[in-house]
Amino acid sequence: MKKLWSLCFVLLVSLAFVAQASAAGRLFHTNEPNGTIEELNPDTGAVVNSFPAPIPIGDGCSALAFANNRLFFQNCGSGIYELNPSTGAVVNSFPSPSLNIDGLGFSGTELYLQEYAVGVADAAKSGSAAPYARPVADGISPNVVQPLPVSSAVHVLNPDTGATIRTLTLSVPVVGGLSYAGGRNTLFATDVNSNTVYELNPTTGAVIHSFTPPVPDVYGVGYSFGRKTLFLGDVGGLGTIFEVNPDTGAVIHTLPVVPNWGLAADENGAAAVPAINEWGMALFTALAGLVAFYYLRRRKRAA
Repeated sequence: MKKLWSLCFVLLVSLAFVAQASAAGRLFHTNEPNGTIEELNPDTGAVVNSFPAPIPIGDGCSALAFANNRLFFQNCGSGIYELNPSTGAVVNSFPSPSLNIDGLGFSGTELYLQEYAVGVADAAKSGSAAPYARPVADGISPNVVQPLPVSSAVHVLNPDTGATIRTLTLSVPVVGGLSYAGGRNTLFATDVNSNTVYELNPTTGAVIHSFTPPVPDVYGVGYSFGRKTLFLGDVGGLGTIFEVNPDTGAVIHTLPVVPNWGLAADENGAAAVPAINEWGMALFTALAGLVAFYYLRRRKRAA
């Protein structure tokens, strides 16, 4: 019996090791100049997969959200697309409630859309004569204009149908990116105009706390449930993804990846559920076989 329990212990420890290895988080970003969505190694920034976006990307307001192995994409409110996270194939799509969307977050049950200019017809393409134009730091978009203060909102949608569940009117303006933070049950949103990262209540939209990001011009935001960290994508001079402490904003490490508009990590716990890789499955099968063999042998001797 002691040998049986020893084998079980080894099996559980081995599985825990494989689980830990596979729960290192995932990271996606939009490469606007190339028109692609790329999955990155969250430790090195290396591209591990890439596929074309379902529609042209531009104007600096592409956004991604990822949880439960479901990937969502949008570009300036031109529809919401659910994509296969491995191939980019469109799984589902539905209209956006506004053209002024520049951030997405996904809890696994609710999809969050950040509207940066409520009441403006189409801020990203409105030009300098309009009351609001979304600022862009690197000149990819021609609308480099100092915006006037406007209100912002977060639309909460059913991720399967696109039906609006509720709309949160924010007490602070936000322009940049959005992410759900699993485990914390909050949202992280950026405002490039005030150079601030806000943590928000996903039910009321109230500000819980805020901090200053390591650089201005942070448009990409992705919270990693597996790593318990926040990724911030800079589109300014440095062109870097910063992994930061979500409570303090302190930089943990950086990834030299440019440009960084839309950004998404494993926003909720279900996305970090370990998937046993080939070696892990082989190890599991071998150890399970040994346990079964030992148990059957013991039963045969007892008979």
